[in-house]
Amino acid sequence: MKAIMTVYRGPTASGRGSRIVAYDNDGNRVSVTYPSEKRMGEEAHFEGARALCSKMNWKGTLHAGSIGSDCYVFVWSDGEGRKV
Repeated sequence: MKAIMTVYRGPTASGRGSRIVAYDNDGNRVSVTYPSEKRMGEEAHFEGARALCSKMNWKGTLHAGSIGSDCYVFVWSDGEGRKV
């Protein structure tokens, strides 16, 4: 099981556009251009998390939860989880 955080970063004064940054605690990181056709929200953050999973060749299921208006946490699971 792996946890992925995503955060929205707005445009910069130097001209860099809005983006979603996805990262984990092992230092793996990816930045994707903010999908302008989507409203700010879970789907845009899912795209960032998917990009990190693709980069790392992780296969499985993502489960998401918001911890603020511009930050999400994803839990990536490649198998069955624990029962609660």
